[in-house]
Amino acid sequence: MNKLNKLAEIQNLIQMSVRSRTLPQDLNHVVIEKPPISLEQRLNIYQSAYVIRLKESLRDDFPRIEKYLRIEKDNHFVDNFIKENPSIYQNLAEYSELFVNYIEQNYSELAHLVYLDWFEILSSHVREPKDQLTFMDIQETNNFLVKLKPSTFIKRIGLTTLLVFRQNGEVKSISDVDADVLTLLFYLKSPRSIDDLVKFSVKENIDFNFISQQLQKLIQNNIIYCCISAKGESYV
Repeated sequence: MNKLNKLAEIQNLIQMSVRSRTLPQDLNHVVIEKPPISLEQRLNIYQSAYVIRLKESLRDDFPRIEKYLRIEKDNHFVDNFIKENPSIYQNLAEYSELFVNYIEQNYSELAHLVYLDWFEILSSHVREPKDQLTFMDIQETNNFLVKLKPSTFIKRIGLTTLLVFRQNGEVKSISDVDADVLTLLFYLKSPRSIDDLVKFSVKENIDFNFISQQLQKLIQNNIIYCCISAKGESYV
């Protein structure tokens, strides 16, 4: 065994020890004791720091869950989550996404809170679409598509609907959305042509004038946007 492989094994062993909060017997053979702090105490420092850092990251990403914990004085499910799901990610954002799934599966009554926090994070970091048409561009072209902006997130959770979007650099959220507008937004998760929208209004029995008015409002509020069709076909 060469030194590089041996070093890699030692690193993996220490990493496993920190994540599992255990003291593998093999570490006694590779880590030198340095009194007055024992090997177990030294590892415990890293193990505690690891858990504290994960909790801090989750607290920062999910302020509504943090507020719930303070009110209920209940922190056990965060401890359980970290214990059951030791982080294997270099990017803590991926760990936060795992937390969202964990809450949805195990604490459904908190799903709307965790998703609201998570969508606000995603919305604030997503870049503006490069193919976005200006109002003048829309007036001058006949082959554009309409779709949700990358910074817009919509989800039904039980009887609650979450709509999160970014307007002029500020992330906003709405939970009370008109049923027809909601149906339209879910439809616009995929790019749609004007012809598609006409067929949609017939199928859903929604007046097309209403759809046209809502499209204008949604564009003005930066919830949806228009872009050139990749096919270059005319849809009007």
